[in-house]
Amino acid sequence: MNTKFLTKILAIAGAVIIGGFSSITSYAVDYTTYQPGEGPHRYAYPYITIATDYGYTTSCKVYTLEVIEAKWGTKAKELFLEGMKTGDYFDFRAYIGNYSSNLWSIITPLYDRSRTYEDDVVLGRELYVFSFLGPYATATDYEEALAPYGFTKDTVWTRDGMNEAAKLPNDTFVHPTKQDYIAKHRSGRSADASSVANSSEIEALKNYAGNSAEFNAYNYYTRYADLQTALGANGDALLNHWNTSGKAEGRIGN
Repeated sequence: MNTKFLTKILAIAGAVIIGGFSSITSYAVDYTTYQPGEGPHRYAYPYITIATDYGYTTSCKVYTLEVIEAKWGTKAKELFLEGMKTGDYFDFRAYIGNYSSNLWSIITPLYDRSRTYEDDVVLGRELYVFSFLGPYATATDYEEALAPYGFTKDTVWTRDGMNEAAKLPNDTFVHPTKQDYIAKHRSGRSADASSVANSSEIEALKNYAGNSAEFNAYNYYTRYADLQTALGANGDALLNHWNTSGKAEGRIGN
């Protein structure tokens, strides 16, 4: 089956799920006291609802966050929550190292279906962004792309709006490249690993002798544009920076 067609079918399914949870209650979740209920849907609630930077609220199951944290760690969960707020999952994708699939296809297979049969609202929304614009786009890019076709901020994220969007031809939109994304959204911010030219010197950092579970010279170099300028692809200098400054600054070492 054509991959793009399959993605669009998934997007239509996502619209149904999204529409089905249009009035989700906002929860202040305490992970230390949260007790699951009974039955097959016992891990479907509560949701965490976040007011987004792009003008709406979006919701995510606690269970989805638990799955993310179990698979990729606490930092991944934090980056996913930030993506919910901004509609931009670039940092989350960079952290887990996956740009090839929509987040629905990446995360929902990790669910234990004996614990929950429900997929997630926020994953459905990201599925639409991915379906129309690919992995290097944000929620605001999706809104801008649909605006010429009569969609407004009041309709673009509704179930009816998404179903109407799904009727547009597959070739309606041009997928932005990673370079397009960086130029539009990341100017002056830290660089992602795949946005940096893979010179032999940089590639050599992958095999740097000082790499460990806590520190990876290649990832540390490619994640931070200021270190690329200040230190270059020097494994010893990068490791020294991590030990003397990076940890205290809250940087990610691996």
